[in-house]
Amino acid sequence: MNIAKRQIQLAAEAQFGGFFDVICSRGDFSYLSNTELFCQETSKDISCYAYRQLASSL
Repeated sequence: MNIAKRQIQLAAEAQFGGFFDVICSRGDFSYLSNTELFCQETSKDISCYAYRQLASSL
């Protein structure tokens, strides 16, 4: 699962730019994030949520 998370992260950053975080879990999970771009997909019993970090205003 760790390799898949890294592959998702690299592909998203290459396609959309910015920095992406990726969370994967077997079964259900709950997560709250502040973002404008995200994707969630489930295959078999593994769900992954990828989202682009918001640009810092600092």
